[in-house]
Amino acid sequence: MAKKFSIPYHTKINLKPKQREGLEKILEWLKEENDADETGIVEKSIETLNYILIREYYTTIEQDLLNTLRSQYVEQKFGKNK
Repeated sequence: MAKKFSIPYHTKINLKPKQREGLEKILEWLKEENDADETGIVEKSIETLNYILIREYYTTIEQDLLNTLRSQYVEQKFGKNK
């Protein structure tokens, strides 16, 4: 008998106005950093952020990326990780 594989379900989290504002700031920061990107990671992050802003929600799987970007943004802009 064949095994059943389940597709993981990822919760959708609607953007709050404050989160949207923060993502827009991170997006602008990434656009400034894009010139120095030789790996394509910044470009892919920009695409993902644009996609999240358009659909107005993110998933739990995208949450890790957003947390990482936020940490890097805060560290670079303010010199520490809040």
